[in-house]
Amino acid sequence: MRRKNKKTGVNRDTMMDHGYHSHFYHTFFEDYVERARTDNKGTKRVIRTYIGDYYYSCLTVLQRRGVKTAYILLFCLTVFFYLKAAGMPVESNFQWYVTVPEAIDLFLMLWFLKTIIYYVTAKKEMTIGEYKSTSKALMQISAVSAAGFGLTAAVLLVSLFRLQKTAETGAILLCAADMLLCGVCMAAVFVMEKTMRYTKRATAVKPQADDSYM
Repeated sequence: MRRKNKKTGVNRDTMMDHGYHSHFYHTFFEDYVERARTDNKGTKRVIRTYIGDYYYSCLTVLQRRGVKTAYILLFCLTVFFYLKAAGMPVESNFQWYVTVPEAIDLFLMLWFLKTIIYYVTAKKEMTIGEYKSTSKALMQISAVSAAGFGLTAAVLLVSLFRLQKTAETGAILLCAADMLLCGVCMAAVFVMEKTMRYTKRATAVKPQADDSYM
């Protein structure tokens, strides 16, 4: 099966000319072209050139620093409230239907940490792959995390009625409130990033007929 590239009108194989690559590879090198070059010693090298649009934040340098700082602080607050709630010695935190959501929340926080590191260290000029792995990914993980913490808070409230531990009612309610605050922090990240504006600028590099496309 062959396809025609929209930028050059040249038919390209569905598989890469230089061999099959994984979905992650194509996602990471989206809008790149590959050129095979052989030096005088006969060593074959693959040269990749980005031909897609670049994404720029519409914020100033100081504004971008402020946003990044706010995201880091919100994440730190999330970690604080999570540890405070999950570490509280109440009966609810020993029930499987509570510990499972809490474990999922922990995984989501680790995923958020990875994403926020990418976001904070990203350059002002981003390729489409970098844009998706920072801004888009941050919105996705913050939205999922907010929903996850909200679910955990709801499960804690359910455990209050299931266990009927009147002596621990206040403590369990506090755990649920802390989890809810975690969700609020993640929701704040989502809302803030959703309001961010990015502009696109085309690259001056022109594709060639013998390029292989990601």
